[in-house]
Amino acid sequence: IYSAASNINIHSTLITDNTANEGGGLAAQYSQISMFKSVIFDNLAVNWGGGMFLSSTTGNISFSVLTGNQSGQFADDGYFYSGELNILSSIIAPYETNEQNLMFNDGELIVHYSILPSTVETENWQNSLEAFSETSNIHLDISATTLFHPGDVFYPAVSSPLIDNASFAMIHENDTLL
Repeated sequence: IYSAASNINIHSTLITDNTANEGGGLAAQYSQISMFKSVIFDNLAVNWGGGMFLSSTTGNISFSVLTGNQSGQFADDGYFYSGELNILSSIIAPYETNEQNLMFNDGELIVHYSILPSTVETENWQNSLEAFSETSNIHLDISATTLFHPGDVFYPAVSSPLIDNASFAMIHENDTLL
């Protein structure tokens, strides 16, 4: 999906198996995005933002999952530049332990009740952002955490922090994902 100076509304959608130079699953510039109860998984970017590339874009990501994407240079799941992004009750974390995951460069990031990479990576984001705030997030030790059961996409592993945290309720087995 590519957007320039547009409004994007993504609801109950699976974005998977796509390839682009930037933003394998979704690329947006000077746009407004609203993503609710959706998954961006297994996309590829030749350069940055395997799952998502947002430049000068504002918006909200709620009850969604960004994981398992790849990029040729960095920011496997997402690259966010110069915008305002609000993330609520979402998972933005590696599907495999060696993924590069996220990069934020300038702008404002507000994250609440979400699962993110480790605190060390989060602290690094803060240095390049105008404003950063978060509440009640779970920070994963990427090398020691398994979110999903091997072989079952988006089914939580026995030791997953998704269990008993209410985050997994965002994707139900009866949901229709396109």
